[in-house]
Amino acid sequence: MHHSEFLFEILKKKKLKIKSSGKKVVYHDPCELGRGSGLYDQPRNLLYSFTELLPLNQEKETALCCGGSLGNLSMSPGERNKIQRATANILDAPDPDIIATACPMCKKSIGLYSGKPVKDIAELVAANLDFVNVPEKSKKKADKIPELLEI
Repeated sequence: MHHSEFLFEILKKKKLKIKSSGKKVVYHDPCELGRGSGLYDQPRNLLYSFTELLPLNQEKETALCCGGSLGNLSMSPGERNKIQRATANILDAPDPDIIATACPMCKKSIGLYSGKPVKDIAELVAANLDFVNVPEKSKKKADKIPELLEI
């Protein structure tokens, strides 16, 4: 089970409360998670629950590779950089506040060329947790999460 599935499941069961981020977000479908495992809706449903998820022309089955996949090791660094730059440009085009993904390699590759912050879905969830009925001492620590994640 991928962490985006787990987070969405516990959100649906109301074991997790996430406050609205007020952020415009685009989601990059990682190759292995999307085409490899067929997981397209769970990450989006999770993001829809607390962000303004912007559509892309190339998403889900037609999403672009980030250029960082281990499957691309046969390419030259220059060829990989072209892919990374092209993908980052497409993700930057709708002018999101944040680019979300669910793969550490995608996060790193897109972040090399994007002018926007690139975050894993779990980082966005953590930064927007809604702590209700939590002791005051814990709330103070929780308030530091967005700062620690640079969101």
